[in-house]
Amino acid sequence: MPMPVNPHSTLKDILNNIPGGVAVFSERGGRIHLEYANPGFYTLHHGSKEYWSRQSDNPVDWLSAGDRHLFMEELAAVQSGARKEGSVTYRIVGEDGNLYWVNNQFRPAYAQDGAQYYYASFLDMDGQKASEQELVKVRQIYDDAAQLSKLIIWTYDSEKHCVHMLQSGYTGLICQKLGIPAVIKNFPESIAVYVDAQDRQAFLETYRAIDAGEPAAECIIRFKLPSQKEQQYERMALRRIQDKNGQLLTIYGFGQNITDQKMAEDKFARAYKQINDPKSYGSFHLNLTQNRCDNGKRGSSKIKSVLELQNSGTVDGYFADFAKLIADEDVRAEFYRRFDRKLLLKNFNKGVEKISLEYPVVYENGMRHWREGFLDLVKNPYTDDIEAFTYSFDIDGRKRDEFLMKKLLDVSFDYIGIIHPTTKTFEFRSLKPAIYPAKIGELLDYEQCCAYVRSLITAAGEQWDYDALVALPAIIEGLHKNNLHKVTYIRHTEGKVFCIQLLYTWLEQPDGDILMIRSDVTDAYAREQEQFIALKKAKHEAETANLAKSEFISRISHDIRTPLNGIIGMLKFAKEDIADKDKALAELNKVSQSSHYLLSLLNDVLDISKAESGKIELHPEPYPFDEYMQGLRNIFTPLCNQKGQKLVIHEGHHAHGKGIIVDRVRFDQITVNLLSNAVKYTPRGGTITYTSASDALPDGRIACSFTIQDTGIGMSKQFQQTMFEPFTQEHDNPGRSKATTGTGLGLSIVKKLIDLMGGTITLQSERGRGTTVTVTLTLPAATPEDLARCRSRQLAQDHPESNKPLHGRILLAEDNVINTEIATRILRGFNLQVDAVRNGQAALDKFTAAAPGTYDVILLDIQMPILDGYQTAAKLRALERPDVAQLPIIAMTADVFADAVAKSKAAGMNDHVAKPIDSQALYATLAQYLS
Repeated sequence: MPMPVNPHSTLKDILNNIPGGVAVFSERGGRIHLEYANPGFYTLHHGSKEYWSRQSDNPVDWLSAGDRHLFMEELAAVQSGARKEGSVTYRIVGEDGNLYWVNNQFRPAYAQDGAQYYYASFLDMDGQKASEQELVKVRQIYDDAAQLSKLIIWTYDSEKHCVHMLQSGYTGLICQKLGIPAVIKNFPESIAVYVDAQDRQAFLETYRAIDAGEPAAECIIRFKLPSQKEQQYERMALRRIQDKNGQLLTIYGFGQNITDQKMAEDKFARAYKQINDPKSYGSFHLNLTQNRCDNGKRGSSKIKSVLELQNSGTVDGYFADFAKLIADEDVRAEFYRRFDRKLLLKNFNKGVEKISLEYPVVYENGMRHWREGFLDLVKNPYTDDIEAFTYSFDIDGRKRDEFLMKKLLDVSFDYIGIIHPTTKTFEFRSLKPAIYPAKIGELLDYEQCCAYVRSLITAAGEQWDYDALVALPAIIEGLHKNNLHKVTYIRHTEGKVFCIQLLYTWLEQPDGDILMIRSDVTDAYAREQEQFIALKKAKHEAETANLAKSEFISRISHDIRTPLNGIIGMLKFAKEDIADKDKALAELNKVSQSSHYLLSLLNDVLDISKAESGKIELHPEPYPFDEYMQGLRNIFTPLCNQKGQKLVIHEGHHAHGKGIIVDRVRFDQITVNLLSNAVKYTPRGGTITYTSASDALPDGRIACSFTIQDTGIGMSKQFQQTMFEPFTQEHDNPGRSKATTGTGLGLSIVKKLIDLMGGTITLQSERGRGTTVTVTLTLPAATPEDLARCRSRQLAQDHPESNKPLHGRILLAEDNVINTEIATRILRGFNLQVDAVRNGQAALDKFTAAAPGTYDVILLDIQMPILDGYQTAAKLRALERPDVAQLPIIAMTADVFADAVAKSKAAGMNDHVAKPIDSQALYATLAQYLS
C-alpha cells in the first residue's frame, strides 16, 4: 500500500526520533520537491528547516554546484531501471558556512498524480571522508619516503615460496622499469641466479632463516638483472608480522639500493691507498671541508723537504708551502690559479674529481727535475666531508722527449703519432697546437681521426683522394713494398690551399705498430706549382695563340670570301648586262648588299678584337627614351613587313620624356644585334615582341631592361652553353635556312658590351619554340637639361643642310688609287678643291711648296709608303709657318682601333674619319673646320 503524505502520528513520532535522516521526495518534470524530512535530515545537513527553505524550494540547489550533476545522474539511472536503488555522496555548505559530506540512498516508492515519490535515507560522511583523505596523505608520505630512500617492498609467502611485489609507488615504478613481474614463483631459488656468486649463499640463508621462524633476517648482496647494465648493491631485510596472539599475518620484505653508497666507500678506499704508493715522491691526505692536513700522521715521503709540507696542519698552508718548491714562475702562477681550497670545493660540486699539474723542482745540488702532481677529490661516505689525496711522480724522461719533439715540431713536423693496426687506434706522441683536438697519449679511433681531417676538406674530389691515401690497407701494402711509405694530398680549406705530406714506417717490426709523421709542405709545393704553372701557361698560351690564329684565319677567310664571291660575281654579271640598265642595277644592288655585309663582318672582327684586348671605350651621353624607341621602329618595322613578320612593341610608358646616360652607339648595337637575330631566325608569319621596362632608383639611377621574344627556330640546350663564344653558330639546327649568313660574332660582342656596362643578359630557348632574351642594365638617369640639349642636337642632325656647299682647298694624301678616286669625288661633291698626292712625303713637300693659307684642311691616310700618316702629321706640325698651328689635320683611315685614334691625336691630328668613308660623317667633320 502506498504511504500517505501525512502518516499516522505514531509512525511520525518514530521517524522523528530516528537518529539518522530520512525523507520522502518527489520528482515531476525534472524538478525535485521535498515532501517530508525528519529532524535528523536537517541535523545531517547542518541547517534548520527555515534556513534551507530560504535557500531554495528545490533540494538539489542545496548541493554544492560541482556535485548536483552526481545526484541527477544517479536519479536518471534509477528512473531508467539501470539501478534498483540510488546512492550518491555530495557536499553541502551548512548554515554555519562550513563544508560537509552527506550520503543519500534512495529508491522508488509510489507514483501519484503524475509524480514519482522516493524514500530516502541520509548518512553523515564527514568522518569517512576525513579518514580517506588521511589515508591518501599517509600513502603519499609513504611513497615519497620509499622513493627518496630507494626502498622497494614485497610480501613473501613462505608456504608457497612466492613473492608478491607491491604494485604502487616507487616499487611499482621500479618493477615496470626493470620488467619485474608482480608475482615471482619458486622463490628465492628463481632469483638467486642473478645474485653475485660470492653473495648467493647469504641471500638464500636469509630466506631460510625466515622460513624457519626467525622474526627478522637481513643481508647485503650484489646482483644484476637481465635488464640492468651495471651490478647493483642492495641491503635486504625480511620481517615476520604477527597479531597480538602470535598468529602470522604476513612476511614483509624491504630492499634498499645502496649502490651509490658502496661505490663511494670503494672509491674512498682506493683513493686512500694512493698515499701508500711507493713510487710517489710525496703523498698526503687533505680534508678540504675542515681545512686540515694531517700533520705527518698519514703523509709519506722519503724527502724531508717534501714531508715538511704538512707541518702547517692546514690545507691552505700545505698549498702555500708546496708553491715555493715550483721552480718556474708561470707554472707557479698556474698552481695558484687552480689549487685553491675553496675553488676545489666549488669545482667538486660541478663534477671535477681529479686535477693534475706538471712542475719543475730544483734539488739542493742544483739539478732540475720534472714531476707530475695529482690531486684526487672524493667525498668521505662516513662524514660527508670533501677530502683529497695528493701524490706525485717523476716525469723527467717524458718531459725530455716532449722538449725534443717540440723542437722537431717547430722545425719540421705538424705531429708525430703511432697507429696500432690490430685495434685500429691512433695516438699522438707530439702535436702542434690547433692541429687536432686531442691529448698526447690518448687512444683515438683511427677512422674517426681520418673523418675529422676529411671534414676540414671542402672539395669532394679531394676528400676521395684523402680517403684512398690514408686507408690502413693502403698504408700497410705500401710499407710491405718499401719500409718507408710516403703520400701527399692537397686540401682546400677556407679559401686556402694546403699541401700535406704523410710519412709512414714500421715502429719496431713489420706488421706491428706504425710510426706516422705529418708535415706541411705547402710552401715548397707552392714554389713547384708556380714553376709548373708558369711553364704550362707559356706552353698553353703558345698553343692557344697558334690554334686561335689558325682558327681565325680559317673562319675569317671563309666569311670574307663569301661576300667577296658575291661582289666579284655580280660585278661580272653587271658588266655583261651593262646594256640592260634594270638588270645591271639589280646586280649592283646585290654588290652593295655584299659590300655592306663585308663591312659589317670587318666591324664585328674589330669589335671582338677590341673586346678581347679590353680596348673598347664607352662614351656615355644623354639618350632620350623616345628617340631610342623611334629608332627601333624606323629600322625594324619595314624590315619585319618585308619578311611578313609581326612586330609588337610594348613600351615602358612611365619612361616617356625620360632618358639615360649611356654610350648610344653601343647601346643601339646591343639592341639592333639582338633584334636582327630575332628577325633573321623567325620564319615568315612569325611574331617578334619587344618589351621595355624601367624603374627609377633613389640614387639617381635607372634600372632599365628590355625583353625580345620571338617565335623563331630557337636553339638547342647544347648550343646555349657556347653561344657567347666568338664564331659559334648552330649550323645543324633543322630550322636554320641554308642561305642564312652570319659571322657568329654578334652574341659574343653583345655579351662583352653588356658585361662592360655592368649589366646582365639571360636567354631561354628551345628548338622550334622560339627564343626569349632579357637584358638588364642599371645606368645614370639623364637630367631634363641633358635631354633638352640632346633633342636640339638631334633636330639639327635630322635636318642637315646637306645642300649647302663647303668652301676651301683640301690636301689629300692617299696611296691607294681607287680610294683616292672615291675620296676626291666625294670632296668635290661638297664643292671643295682637292690636291691629291700618293704618300706622306709628297704631302709634306706639296704643303711646304705652297704659299701660307693655300690649304684649309689636310686629310692623311695612316698607312702610306715613305712617310706614314703619323710621321707626316708630326713633321707638318714641326714646320715654322704661321698657318700650321691652326691648320686642321684629319686622319682618314681604315685603322679604327682606339690606340690608333689616340696615336693620331698625339701626332698632332685634330680628328679621325673611318673608312669606308661615310659621306655624311665626312661632311659633318669637315663642316666643323670650314664653317
